Order: sequence, then structure tokens, then C-alpha cells
Amino acid sequence: MIRRRAFLVLVCGLAGLTAAVLGSPIAQAEEPVQKVVRVGFVDPQSRSTSSLRYPTVFWEHLRELGYVEGQNLVIESRWADARPDRLPALMADVIGRKVDVLVTFGTPAALAARNATSTIPIVVAAMGDPVATGLAASLARPGGNLTGLSMGYAEGTSGKWLEILKEAVPRLSTVSLVMNTANPLEQQLERELATVAAAHHLKLQVIDGRESEALERAFELAQRKAQAVLVLVDPVTNTHRKQIIALAARVRLPTLY
Repeated sequence: MIRRRAFLVLVCGLAGLTAAVLGSPIAQAEEPVQKVVRVGFVDPQSRSTSSLRYPTVFWEHLRELGYVEGQNLVIESRWADARPDRLPALMADVIGRKVDVLVTFGTPAALAARNATSTIPIVVAAMGDPVATGLAASLARPGGNLTGLSMGYAEGTSGKWLEILKEAVPRLSTVSLVMNTANPLEQQLERELATVAAAHHLKLQVIDGRESEALERAFELAQRKAQAVLVLVDPVTNTHRKQIIALAARVRLPTLY
């Protein structure tokens, strides 16, 4: 759910990316591109399981602007393979390649990028609330070297998830919450869900789903102790989305993901 402020952040993000990659877009729009631009790209997912088309669209649009890989564009791509602990090293590796701009996706990756450099422009394709997670001082004046798109949820969205599950399961008493417990955005959502759950007399069973094996155990535990499952969106859970769908079908539990 993209709110108006998210749209404004997206506009700022695109403007920042254009400036970082192209220098002066107005002045250079009709001039041959001479400088070789180096773009660092770090995806927290894997190359084979990435759920987003944005890398392809991004490269295509750069070609439309006259930037062709192997000619005047160098792309330093890295993939964390759904292992958030690898992000700091990957960011450091890309920055060591002297990139002109760093592009990434998701709140954990944004934090890793911001911690890795305070000078190279960073563009984040999607992140949680940048103010709440400390990535920006404010939406009006973010400060620093990071911009991008905020996919912040509208107030009350997390409560709606529980309401939907309660409608689907009239005798609902326990919901298994599968999440990446290291993701600051999901930590924020967990706190909101806990408040809503208490108001509806529901118990939340929090399960860390960062590993494929953990997801197997999560759904086995949910089958024994819960009547429904809620999976929070995250680059890690996105990577394992096919497994999550199969596990939900296997244990025959209403699952919202």
C-alpha cells in the first residue's frame, strides 16, 4: 500500500538516482555519453529467486538514456541469497569497486548500505518507514546520502490482517507470525500486531523464518499450536515464497502472506 508520502519519496528517489548516475540530466540529455559510470547493485535475494523486475527495468531504462553495459556502463552486481548477514560484506565489496551510485532493496539492505558509506549516493528501491528505522531524519528533509521509495504501511493495515484471519477462522485464538526477526520494519509491525492481537484477545506465536529449515519447523509448530499463519513480507520470505505456499497447503492452515 503506497501512500502519498511514499509516492513523494519515490519521486525524490528517481530524481536522486538520475542525478547520481547522469550528473546533469538536463545538460546531457542531447549530448553523447562519454563518462564510464559504475553502478553498484546489491540484492538481498538470489539471482534465481528474486521476486522483483526492477533490476531489469532499471537496466533497460539506462540503455534508453544511452548507457550500455560494456561501453559506458559498468554494473557491479551482488546477491545475498536471502542471507542478511552477508549484506555488510557485499556492500563493502561493491563500494571498494569505486561505484558512482549504490542501488539496493529492502530495509536491512538499506541500513547495511548506509552503514557502509556516507558519501556514495544510495538509492533504495523499496524500504519500510525510513524515519522510524533511522534511515532519514524526516521525509521533508531526509539528510544524508540515501533516498528511494518507502513502502510504509498505512496506519491500521496490520490490524486488518488479523481481522481477515479472524473472519476466516471464527474460533481463532492463536496466530503464528512468521517473520525475519532481524528486520527493523518487521520488528515495528510485530509490536503493532501484538497491540491489535491483545485487543482482539488473540495470542501471537512469533517464529523466526530466516532459514528454509526454520520455515519447515515454523509450519509444523503452527499446525500444533495455532489456527492460522501470518507471514510478513521480507526479502528472505520472498525468496522462499514457493516453499511457504507449499507448506501452508501441506498443513492445511489458513495463511495470509
